[in-house]
Amino acid sequence: PAELCADNATVKDLWTVESLRVTYASDLTSGSGRSTFKLTNTRTNFSEELSCALRANYVCEYKGTPADPGLNIWMQLHIETAFVTINQSWPCGDSSAHAVGMAEVTLTCPEDFYEKGLACTGADEEGSANGVVTV
Repeated sequence: PAELCADNATVKDLWTVESLRVTYASDLTSGSGRSTFKLTNTRTNFSEELSCALRANYVCEYKGTPADPGLNIWMQLHIETAFVTINQSWPCGDSSAHAVGMAEVTLTCPEDFYEKGLACTGADEEGSANGVVTV
């Protein structure tokens, strides 16, 4: 779409973050937590199911994804909120463009969080991020 190649354009709801599930590591284990989610570029209708180990139990980072080397994601987790920063680039004619945006997803954690495996979900919550385009 032309809006993805327009300098200084703000593309509303360029990405959605869905089906977010976070499992935190216990202080009693040496492993790391894990985050899984679906990211969709709403203008290209391209979706990717992603999963990553959490660094320090609260950061998930992609420098390129398996399907898109131009897609960078930084997710910072708090017990009941995920902040997702997305930076994506793509070709535009003889040049390229990239957009940056941020989404926030509220996580639902069970009351017995500590007894039930330290897992929280986005449930039906979906986060949308506007993209500010630079060509």
